[in-house]
Amino acid sequence: MSNQSLEINNNSIVCDSSSLISLAEACLIDILPFLKQRMYGDFIYPKMVRLESIERPILAKTHALRALRLQDAEKSNLIKFLDDDVEAETKELMSIANNIFESKNRAIHLVDAGEAAQIALAKKLKINNLVIDERTTRTLLEAPMKLKQHLEYESKKPVVVNQKLLNSFLEKSGRFNIIRSSELVILAYNYGYFDKYGNNKKVALESALFTLKYSGCSLSYEEINDFMRELNAESR
Repeated sequence: MSNQSLEINNNSIVCDSSSLISLAEACLIDILPFLKQRMYGDFIYPKMVRLESIERPILAKTHALRALRLQDAEKSNLIKFLDDDVEAETKELMSIANNIFESKNRAIHLVDAGEAAQIALAKKLKINNLVIDERTTRTLLEAPMKLKQHLEYESKKPVVVNQKLLNSFLEKSGRFNIIRSSELVILAYNYGYFDKYGNNKKVALESALFTLKYSGCSLSYEEINDFMRELNAESR
């Protein structure tokens, strides 16, 4: 374990590429230091997540700007890259996860390196909090049979589950509190992040949620509308 990792406490949250990309694309990275002051933990990520969210996209004209935003946040210590070696654990988790489901005798790829590294780092540091915007990995961890149904619905083909591999994956990964970037934004709203907009703070929140949706967060129109309805009802 690196010296930097020893400074990380259990209130910290391990981020995957999808969540960092969504927040950077939506210009909402500053929500993370705002929340950090209130939860007394850090937003951290491993090498593979850095590769997927900063190093590779910074070379592409269409993605460089949001990669630069993340790079600036990293330099300012708003988010923290940890260089702990979790390569072996990452490869093992990917090997298991990507053979759990089969369709027409072909394994279905579910988990990429960044997501597997996120889980491996969280497990190593004994951190229970993950932020994941990508639906597949989140559902695999929380409700694998629901993921099976979704895959069958999308492909219109039966999907076979290797229960032994599924049990192994869940055992090796462990149990986590999983949230999306949209839920971080809602939490920030509750703490007063949008109060600077005065009477328009709900408008700002709703706009932020829609922006996150279009930036890659797995968030439905129904979820946004239902939440805003509840919020408006509470304030009456």
